Amino acid sequence: MLEDIEAKQSEIRLGFLEEAQENLNKVEVEIVQIVNNSVSQQKIEIILRLLHNIKGGASMMKFAVLNDYTHQLEAVFKVLKLYQEFPVIDVKFKDLLLASLDCIYQVIDFSRKGIEIDKHWLETKAHSNFNTLWQKLVQLQNHTETAIVPLNFKDINKSQIFQIFEAEVGQSLALLESSIKKQVPGLLQEVLTVAKEFSELGEMLALGNWKHLCNSVIDFLELYPDLVIEISSDALKAWQQSRLLVILGQESSILTELKVQTLSLTKKEPATDRFYLLQRVEPF
Repeated sequence: MLEDIEAKQSEIRLGFLEEAQENLNKVEVEIVQIVNNSVSQQKIEIILRLLHNIKGGASMMKFAVLNDYTHQLEAVFKVLKLYQEFPVIDVKFKDLLLASLDCIYQVIDFSRKGIEIDKHWLETKAHSNFNTLWQKLVQLQNHTETAIVPLNFKDINKSQIFQIFEAEVGQSLALLESSIKKQVPGLLQEVLTVAKEFSELGEMLALGNWKHLCNSVIDFLELYPDLVIEISSDALKAWQQSRLLVILGQESSILTELKVQTLSLTKKEPATDRFYLLQRVEPF
C-alpha cells in the first residue's frame, strides 16, 4: 500500500514537471518576441500567468529551488509591469532573460532525473545570472523617465530588494484590501495564501522581520479562523506600515509579531496554547 502511494506521488510530481516544462516553453516564445521595445502589457500578463502557475505548483510539490528561481523571474516581469511606458528591451537584456530561463530548465531537468542540484552550479551559474539580470534591469530604469527605483538608492542590492518587494507586495495589498472590505467568500484561504507568499518573499530577500510578521499572521489565522475579518484587517494595516518601512530603508523597524486588537481585549488562554508558545524571532 505504501509503495503504491509513493508511486502515485512520484507520478504526480513528474506530471507537474512535464507541465512546468510546457509552460516554460510558452514563456520562452513570448520572451523571444520581447526586443526593441515590442514588450506590451498583454505579453507580460501572459508570462506572469505562466510563471505564477509554475511557481505555485513548485511550492505545492516542494521543489524549493524551482519555486525560488521562478519567483525571481516572475518578479522581474512584475517590475516591468509597473511602467507606464516601457523601457527599451535590448538584445542583451533579452539574452539575460533567456539565460535565466535556461537555469530554470536545468533545475527542472535535475528534478525530473532525481539528481541533487549541484551547489557549485547554483553559485557560479544560476545565482550569478539572476544577479546580472537584476543589475541590467536597474540600468534600464536609470535610462528611462519612468524609473520606479528612487535615484538615491545607490546600493545595487537595496535597489533590487526595493524593486522585487514593491512589485510583489503593492498590487497584492490593494487586492487584499478590496477582498476584506467586501468580506468575500474564501477570505481565510486568500489571506493565508498572501501571507505565505509574503513570507517566502521575506526569505528570498533576507527581510527577516517581514518574514516573521507574515508567519505570525499565518499562526493567528490557523489558531483563530473564526476571527478572519479582524485578523485580516489588522494584518493589512501591519503590512501597509511595513511596506512603507521597507521603502524608507527601515526594514529593521518592522514588528515581528502581529498585534490583533480583538484578542488583546479577550481573556488570555493557558500558556500551553500554541499562540503563547511562539518564539520564532531570529536575528535579522
